[in-house]
Amino acid sequence: MKKLPHALPGTNGVFALMRNAVAANALAAAMDCGVFSQLSDWRTAQDVASRLRLHPESTKRFLDLLEFCGVVCRDGNAYRNAASTQELLGDGACADIAPLVREMAEGVLLPMQDLKRILREGPGTPPAEGVGGVEGSACWAFRGVAGEVAAILAALPGAETFRRMLDLGGGHGVFSLYAAQALPALDADVYDLPASLRSAAGYIAEWGFADRVRAVPGDYVRDRLPGGYDVVLASCTLNFTLPDASTALVMDKVHAALVPGGYCVSLHDAPPAFAGETRSCLSDGRSIAAYPLECMAIGLVYGRPMAMPDGLIAETMLQSGFACVHSRELRTSGGTLRLDIARKRTA
Repeated sequence: MKKLPHALPGTNGVFALMRNAVAANALAAAMDCGVFSQLSDWRTAQDVASRLRLHPESTKRFLDLLEFCGVVCRDGNAYRNAASTQELLGDGACADIAPLVREMAEGVLLPMQDLKRILREGPGTPPAEGVGGVEGSACWAFRGVAGEVAAILAALPGAETFRRMLDLGGGHGVFSLYAAQALPALDADVYDLPASLRSAAGYIAEWGFADRVRAVPGDYVRDRLPGGYDVVLASCTLNFTLPDASTALVMDKVHAALVPGGYCVSLHDAPPAFAGETRSCLSDGRSIAAYPLECMAIGLVYGRPMAMPDGLIAETMLQSGFACVHSRELRTSGGTLRLDIARKRTA
């Protein structure tokens, strides 16, 4: 008679990882089918299926799955969006994050289903505008992080004298909008590739900043940067200088673009060893960092490093001639990021 296997402590963490994958795919499917737009009020599964032309029995089971995931509430046979789901994904949502979720689903979840081929043949080619494109990044910025960064800028010594900011690789321009709101004397240039700037003009006009924020096309890796700035903000963009060792070249350009005493503020994805928050625990007690998990998946699927090596930005800042650098973690609505702030010498 063989001995039955004993209970393994900590296996719930492994099962949690599988549940996370199920939940992520369910969320993407619900968005694609328009389920959340139907659940601003209480509706039965039959009603939802009829309105969306879905299979009734499958719809009922699917809504039960969403309820288990916490994004939908149930009262008897009726279902409705949870409060946070309604705010972000429901009909008339005040802050639609659908583009971000959809881009992550298409850019990461679907390719991850082909991992065996990737392991045998190597990574694939990333989309033209990158994984988690401009619209998705704008959703993330609007949901809190841009306001947090603007408050950090406004708290810098001498911030009341700031007149010009370069939003390096700023794409959608949302960080510039919040910076301009926090610092009424500040004008901002959103500097990025033409394709990445397509949505910036719309946001600038929509929120009434056309007289203070402008889109400036350029390639910060290949082109010379304009100058005379009090602040250069690089938000989750310097990872595009990897892995060809152009980070130092770009930082030299940033240093030259600043006036004496100006600041370079870099916000970037934290490596797993740096990020403190956890998504799940494995059986041996190790934790998995929340935001870097997605970054590591992108790197695996497309062969592009997304998280900057810990300390690289700060070291490069000092090598480029900045007088001092202050580094810390920043816990945002999108995960834990690394914040490096460097100041150029005044003379």
